[in-house]
Amino acid sequence: MFIIDGCCPLLVDRSKIQDYREGGCSIVTPTVGQNYGYSLTYGYVKEWFDFVNSSEDLLLIKDLSDLEKLQNSQKLGVVFHFQGTDAIEGDIDNVTVFKQLGVNIMQLTYNKKNLIGSGCEVEQDQGLTSLGLDFIDKCNKEKVIIDCAHTGEKTSLQAIERSSSPVIISHANPYECHSTQSSRNVSRRLIKAIADNGGVIGLTGFPPFLTSDNHPSTDCFMKHLNYLIDIAGIEHVSLGLDYYEGMSPYMSDVEAKAFYDKMKSRGDWSDDYTPPPHYYPEGIETPKKIKNLIPIMQKYGYKDSDIAKVMGENLLRIYKEVW
Repeated sequence: MFIIDGCCPLLVDRSKIQDYREGGCSIVTPTVGQNYGYSLTYGYVKEWFDFVNSSEDLLLIKDLSDLEKLQNSQKLGVVFHFQGTDAIEGDIDNVTVFKQLGVNIMQLTYNKKNLIGSGCEVEQDQGLTSLGLDFIDKCNKEKVIIDCAHTGEKTSLQAIERSSSPVIISHANPYECHSTQSSRNVSRRLIKAIADNGGVIGLTGFPPFLTSDNHPSTDCFMKHLNYLIDIAGIEHVSLGLDYYEGMSPYMSDVEAKAFYDKMKSRGDWSDDYTPPPHYYPEGIETPKKIKNLIPIMQKYGYKDSDIAKVMGENLLRIYKEVW
């Protein structure tokens, strides 16, 4: 089965690629840009670019021809993903620069307001800026997938309306399913808008967006998945599991708390991000176990053809439509 995890910040540690391979992944999407400017981000993307191209068992996916090569090989595909657009620095021609290095998915914001639009934690979502409108057009022209994770609802809805290509939410869960209704999750209205646009919503395993106790059960994860499928339809749900470096068991509780405090102090994370330890859902606790979701979904009554859509086929369809 073709498996894609559409959000892989854990790969800040490149050695963890083997964990995703063990978990059955066909494509991974490392976060290669977040809240840093052009110069730092360019250097980091170039490091990744050189790393992938020098690895015999990896294939950088830049366009449709690379997807075709991947499907006829034993390599692990790599798609570069920006979580935020700070690296654009107000110059939309930088979209072209990063596209040429393989950045094929760009998330509009990371919780806060930026030059493109408003993040999901901004009190007054003012929508896309004039630069944001141009950014959407530029992404469409350069065949870059627009991602509205971490983005305010008004900004997201305007991006969907503006874009001539399907828009995704790479990693988020249904707002109505969370007991504390985290601002990082997405409303029924936005879920339907993404589906109507032809896009996908990637279900995340990040514990604070599933439950208030940071130790989600299989039932909890499946409750979110079932709801998402009910609202969006099976063709519009994917995986964006969002395993990250501060999760258990990759960091000790002390190290994880220090990482959490740093993210809070920088303003990247709000109180919606409950403190660690963060244990990922039962059965898929680490990337090594992603393929366990197949028998889990079978147990919950899903047929194999629908499981294949969620595991990777839906996101693969978006890749083929946009690139």
